[in-house]
Amino acid sequence: MAGIREKVNYESYYESDVKFAVPNEIFTELREDFSFSKSSYAYAYYYLQMYLYTYAKYGTENNSDKFSQKSIKEILGIKRDSSQNNDITKKGAWLDSHGYTETTKDYPVALDYMGMDGNEFVIRHYMYSEEKIESPNLARHGSRFYVKLPKKMYYRTAWDEHNGNQNGTMFDAENTHMIKLTTFFDIMDKLDYKAFYLYGYFVRYSYLGNGKFSKDLDSIMKEIGVSKKKLISTIKELEENDFLIVKRRSHKKNKNMVNSYRPL
Repeated sequence: MAGIREKVNYESYYESDVKFAVPNEIFTELREDFSFSKSSYAYAYYYLQMYLYTYAKYGTENNSDKFSQKSIKEILGIKRDSSQNNDITKKGAWLDSHGYTETTKDYPVALDYMGMDGNEFVIRHYMYSEEKIESPNLARHGSRFYVKLPKKMYYRTAWDEHNGNQNGTMFDAENTHMIKLTTFFDIMDKLDYKAFYLYGYFVRYSYLGNGKFSKDLDSIMKEIGVSKKKLISTIKELEENDFLIVKRRSHKKNKNMVNSYRPL
């Protein structure tokens, strides 16, 4: 079975060191509306959209259906015809309404430039709308094809967008946590999107403690809406697959001591 790298046309020469910044507020916002499973899917889906859009993975030269919304479901490990997470990902649904994504039929087909222009970070894409004009005879996606612009990479809030304040996570990483693209691939190949969500949670809080943090299980359960059984089993999976180091404390002498976690 093909791994996720093959499914997304990963280019190791250009993309092996890539990291994406995820807004910290995503955890509290998801928890307000969704279960652990749905929150996990939304988190992984958004991370994948940042990658697909930034690196312009939507060309049609190999497979016009490769990055349809149904295909993305398969990439993330659910059935392509499943409707279980449409309330998160369809046009106008949770990710759109909360400013994380925007549904669009104009999308990047090539990454022209990414780097510094003086003191400013600049990213330029060659867009589908440009390609249609310049190369009208190329094969096209169907009229129903759309992608998700990862909006928070460009504007952190609707107010910022309205006022032209381009302060998204691509330009300003304040109050974010960074996750390597290769780690995302590895967790998705070996585990699943629920494990990736929990890993992201650990990364988010490890930023406050020099790469690690301590918190009791009951607090973690409450913050992300996961059962104790699922939390313990997922921590164990992350640990056994070398994504997480857990330092377990003895509670015999001090009942207030908790485990510490260091994401790798």
